[in-house]
Amino acid sequence: MIINVKDIPITGKEYELDLDEETLDLDMTLLAPVHFTGTLYRSGQDVRIQGHLTTEVENYCHRCLELTVLHVDTDFEVFYKPKPTGAAAAEEEVPIEELGVLYYRDSTIDLCETARDTIILEIPMKVLCQEGCRGLCPFCGANLNKNGCDCACQKQETGNPFKEFFEKHGT
Repeated sequence: MIINVKDIPITGKEYELDLDEETLDLDMTLLAPVHFTGTLYRSGQDVRIQGHLTTEVENYCHRCLELTVLHVDTDFEVFYKPKPTGAAAAEEEVPIEELGVLYYRDSTIDLCETARDTIILEIPMKVLCQEGCRGLCPFCGANLNKNGCDCACQKQETGNPFKEFFEKHGT
């Protein structure tokens, strides 16, 4: 959803909308629409968005490779300024007070971009189906959460190259 900066009053304007997967251009599967509620405030050309976002995302567990559902339910705040032009745009060093500031062009802000970025930031770097996920057997590939493996290497005290490696290197 495209918002024209000139349409945002200084006192703020509230928005509540559902965004679908096609408008967000995410590389992950959404199991529920992205529900956005928030208020946009304008001060001159600067815009502040205070919002709340909820959705469900499907992703793979990094240990066992099973599909798992991640619940995204987060508050966020974003600051926008007009994109600098000319000499200011060529400036290489960003002032410390402007770190975390986003820029808009043509007097418009795309709420879909803000929602997409917020969802991506909420996805953990290492997705786990459960905190104690046991992962896959490194020898036969069995999911150790579902059933134990019958791998001969796991039953022997020796013959496990990972165990030998960690014992040898003291890790």
